[in-house]
Amino acid sequence: MMNDYIRLSAPHPMSNDWYGAKLEDIELAVRGSAIQSIPSIAAFIPMAVLIASRMGRNLRIDGCIDGALLTKLNYEYAPFVSRFYDGHCVSISASEIGHGPVPRRQRSALMFSAGIDSFYSLHLLTRIGMKPDAFLNIHAGAHDDNLETWSVRLANVRSVGDELGISVETIETNFHRVYSEAHVRCHTFRNLAAAMAASDIGILYYSAAHEVSELSFAAAKLHGLDFIDPAIIRSFLSAEFEAIYLGWDADRIARTNVVSRMPIAFKHLDICTNQNYQALRRPENPINCGECRKCIRTLVALDVAGALDDFAHAFDIGCWRRTKGEAIRKLAMSEHPIDLSAVNLARSAEATGTASLGRDFPSGPRR
Repeated sequence: MMNDYIRLSAPHPMSNDWYGAKLEDIELAVRGSAIQSIPSIAAFIPMAVLIASRMGRNLRIDGCIDGALLTKLNYEYAPFVSRFYDGHCVSISASEIGHGPVPRRQRSALMFSAGIDSFYSLHLLTRIGMKPDAFLNIHAGAHDDNLETWSVRLANVRSVGDELGISVETIETNFHRVYSEAHVRCHTFRNLAAAMAASDIGILYYSAAHEVSELSFAAAKLHGLDFIDPAIIRSFLSAEFEAIYLGWDADRIARTNVVSRMPIAFKHLDICTNQNYQALRRPENPINCGECRKCIRTLVALDVAGALDDFAHAFDIGCWRRTKGEAIRKLAMSEHPIDLSAVNLARSAEATGTASLGRDFPSGPRR
């Protein structure tokens, strides 16, 4: 029957600085420099709902949660999870319901990976005179279990923080192990749930992946949660924590054009999805492999912007100039809208003579 409950226990300390909350025999766990005390149970609820939905069960929270959050979870978050993943619509209850104002934590953080969206968000904050108290970097599935990759990329993030005088805080989770799903289909839930575990961060600046007109439930089902995540984050965030989206004003190509003029990005831009390359690369190697889809579409935009030479530390520019025709042909085989926008940019640049992308790239109808 669908009406039996799975129980989420109160958070508790574990060994090796981990904090956990039991979901029957499943242990949801977090740790990191951003967590100095036992986290709120709210940090574990988003993942608990995902797991309960997949199991076809309802959720009983053994603890006190705010009444407004309980209402949002039942009538916003649970229905979305059910429809997005085609699973059970979880009914959520708690042993105690809190009422009244919930104090917000005081510090702010920008979730930062040193990618295009992160640097663009940093640009937006700087433009209005804002500076986050910290960069927050989270391991919740983007690197699978490749901790060597995370370590290398985290060192780069720390270098950016050092140059800007911004501290870097981290959170590591096991969320990707206990809920097996492609990260692109659940990263918003994993990342923001982890961020809620931070002891004193109350405002999180979170980079949107798309310009606002590109948001679409259908596109999210097909390509990834980032096509709809701004519409659903409020459905599971507690009152003591707020996520502010940055980047709705520009698509990926426009953001890349802005980042191409940010000197701090010249030697720190990190967008590569080739985890083996990241884990094994030596200090003298470029930060990015230059061959994965994200690398190719970023190089196209940097090429059109006339900024390739500025990013010689981030990419092997000579290799790109020799092989970009083949690389763009490879990208044209993708069905992802961001990839295809880069292919169309390359075609347009060649047609108008605005960039030296070479003539050896795919022709044919645009998608």
